[in-house]
Amino acid sequence: MTVLQRVATSDIVDSVTAQANTIEAAHEHTEGELSDSDVKVSVTGSNASISDCLDQYDWFLVEDGTGEPDPAVTRGHFTGSAQLTLTTGGWKVSAFAASTSPC
Repeated sequence: MTVLQRVATSDIVDSVTAQANTIEAAHEHTEGELSDSDVKVSVTGSNASISDCLDQYDWFLVEDGTGEPDPAVTRGHFTGSAQLTLTTGGWKVSAFAASTSPC
């Protein structure tokens, strides 16, 4: 079991794997550190939601050949949100989205 499978549902693992393959096929990679702030958590029974502000100034895609940031990607501080579900193995991310809305 991968680390990702320990914290996310199989749908999220499949989605993240597909996104990573797309980035690799585009000959890009990420640089920097993705950080968040202003985290808000809400729990209702066996479901939870998390929202936060993602710092995408200091974490971004760069082109492998040039090392330059991908010009098609907007950088900034954007709202991220996740839905979690309580499973027998603990809380797992069941949905995640990063918006283009500034924090």
